[in-house]
Amino acid sequence: MNPEIYLDAHASTAVDPLVLEAMLPYFTQYYGNGQHRNGWKAAKALEAARMDVANTLGAYPQEVYFTSGATEAINTGVIGLTQLFPDKRHIVTQVTEHPAVLETLRHLELKGYAVTYLPVNGLGHIDLDQLASVITAQTLLVVIMLANNEIGTIHPIEAIGKVCREKETLFFCDTTQGIGWHPIDVHAMNIDLACISAHKIYGPRGIGSLYSRLELPPLLFGGRQERGVRSGTVNLPGAVGLGKACALIQEKGAQTTAHVLTLRNRLWGKLREEVHGVQLNGDPDHRHPANLNVRIPGIPNEWLMGQLPHILLSSSSACSGSTKISHVLQAIGLSSEESQECLRMGVTRTNTEEEVDEVAAQITDVMRRRRPQKAAGRAA
Repeated sequence: MNPEIYLDAHASTAVDPLVLEAMLPYFTQYYGNGQHRNGWKAAKALEAARMDVANTLGAYPQEVYFTSGATEAINTGVIGLTQLFPDKRHIVTQVTEHPAVLETLRHLELKGYAVTYLPVNGLGHIDLDQLASVITAQTLLVVIMLANNEIGTIHPIEAIGKVCREKETLFFCDTTQGIGWHPIDVHAMNIDLACISAHKIYGPRGIGSLYSRLELPPLLFGGRQERGVRSGTVNLPGAVGLGKACALIQEKGAQTTAHVLTLRNRLWGKLREEVHGVQLNGDPDHRHPANLNVRIPGIPNEWLMGQLPHILLSSSSACSGSTKISHVLQAIGLSSEESQECLRMGVTRTNTEEEVDEVAAQITDVMRRRRPQKAAGRAA
């Protein structure tokens, strides 16, 4: 067995060998960037990758722009909309969004924008009636993620899109964690803008994509690449890698989801049986199939992770800093102390039954040594 077991898929994933194979020629053979055969070959590959991304989102290829990742896509989309519609200065979001969204909106608040942060319940869900009630004629945009990157809760995106359409406001959906696991059709779901990042779906780091139904103004100026929205030479090998990762979603998505879900449920079942008092954070039913976020009362997560040096998991979002208390866990009602008793596990498609069994066994062993007086038992 591999001495290290990787269970941190929400932070990043390994590049699929088929993705790497697709990328390699565009480092060493078809690297051209001009009006000649080599450049034409590169340009053709870029547009083929754009089509693969578009197909995964249910978008048109002309609505897809390559970026350095989801963070850039969020900034480009949200700030771009404020330039398109300068008279609308209200935005609605919810409190468990990714920092890339929350920090962008805080920046806009400093510029005089009003932002409504919807609360969530103990499972991480917003109230759709409350969403509808806070949208006004001044609301530019609603920003709600598909899948939460910490607790895995899935938001009802189709219903949210319907509310936004009825209220005549725009809808930006961060699909970074959910793409590949949950079918997306941006047009059918009334999504006006969306973002993805390749390294969450077994593609390379440093490449992502923005879908926008609207023609956005540029934030970067230069050679007018990406139809003028995002100037700068496109990361061609990265774009090819993202396209291939999206193509693999189309080919193997259902199979991968079933595999990962089976492993996640197996791991949770063993922890429930063997670890006294263990609790699940997030919605037990409407959640990312790879996600398992648990709390073991009285056990500091940093201590427990230190006892499991060969198991690679996390205590919170990779984007929020290891010492920062999770805003997501606090939003669902956990105290600062309780938040520091939680572990986030993200199953990958390369994990095996033997690996998740080993993870459960190691956590169980540590807990029996830590709390020998506590009998194992199913959590309430």
